[in-house]
This record gives sequence, C-alpha cells and structure tokens, in this order.
Amino acid sequence: MHGEDLESTAFLFGDKEKVCYISDISRMLPETLKVIKENPVHILIVDSLCLTFKHPTHYSLEQAIELCEEIKPKKAFFVGMGSQFDHDNVNEMLKKYHDSHGLDLALAHDGLMVDVSL
Repeated sequence: MHGEDLESTAFLFGDKEKVCYISDISRMLPETLKVIKENPVHILIVDSLCLTFKHPTHYSLEQAIELCEEIKPKKAFFVGMGSQFDHDNVNEMLKKYHDSHGLDLALAHDGLMVDVSL
C-alpha cells in the first residue's frame, strides 16, 4: 500500500533468479508478502525514503530492512532515498549489518548495474 488508500504495484520476475521491485510502499499486504516469500528472491529493490521516520506513504530504511529480514533476498538495494541519507556512511552501516545479520544490503545509485540470470 502507498498510504492507506492507494495500492502500489510490486513486480516479481525471472525464471532462474527472481527479482522483486517494490517502490512507493508504506505497508505490505500479507497476501503480497506470501507470494514473494514463496518465490526465493535473488535481488530485492525496495523503497526507503527516510532513515527512521514513519512516513505516511513510503518505507523508512528501518522498515525496508525489516522487510528484508522477512523476505531474505540474496541482495537488496534501497531506492528513493531522501536528502538526509549520507550515501557512503549508510552503506558502511549496511555492510556491518551484513556481518551481524547475514543480509547483503546497499543503497542503490544512479547508473547501478546488476548481473542477474533471468
């Protein structure tokens, strides 16, 4: 959901390796989460507008990380970050999170290219 009254579209694609793209989300519907979790996700791309503030129409980085803990993708990229993100510092923090929680998380950036076998 993008707020309380607008449905957002998630995309799940690929045969060999699944890619899941979820943007403009403030709440995950249980039935959507169920479908995603039934298809092991290689790459997850998810909305992350702010660091911790609960925004009415977008996930925070905290919420996006919690979603990653549920989905357990091989790699996750966060998109749609606001200006309060210090890209390098947040990516360093996310690397430490990998060591402690086993999830490979990073902020996306313009021009990012990802190898995936679809």
